[in-house]
Amino acid sequence: ENANVFDLRSRLTATEWDITLGPTRHAYFGVRTAEPLQGGQGGEFSDAHGRTGSADITGSLAPWIDCSGWVTRDHFAGIAIFRPPSEAPYPWQVADYGTITINPLREQHRKLRAGESCEYTIRIVVHDGDVHSAKIGERYESYCQHTE
Repeated sequence: ENANVFDLRSRLTATEWDITLGPTRHAYFGVRTAEPLQGGQGGEFSDAHGRTGSADITGSLAPWIDCSGWVTRDHFAGIAIFRPPSEAPYPWQVADYGTITINPLREQHRKLRAGESCEYTIRIVVHDGDVHSAKIGERYESYCQHTE
């Protein structure tokens, strides 16, 4: 009722030869926020462990992060990103200028033999209200129960 949910799934397949992916500092998935959600414009970053601000969240291993703010004069909204519980934790990269980097290959590599595939997924929840009124923590718990 107060959110739109997007599940993104990316599958990579080694076709003719073996490949190694990562480690790399570049994003696998990337989110660019609208100006009102940027840290320098009043956007508020938070994560599942109660950290706030881009400096404290960058490098953290929280299962989800959220960015919320006044998107119009009278409407508070945000975007949350969930890491699937089945994936090993990886550090978030958040910048006040409006980028969120999701990179499961930042600190580890993945080898694929010809014909093998791997998948990476995230859930994006675009919501009304702040992280608490949108019940992002509860939404993440529900997501975990349905993805196990």
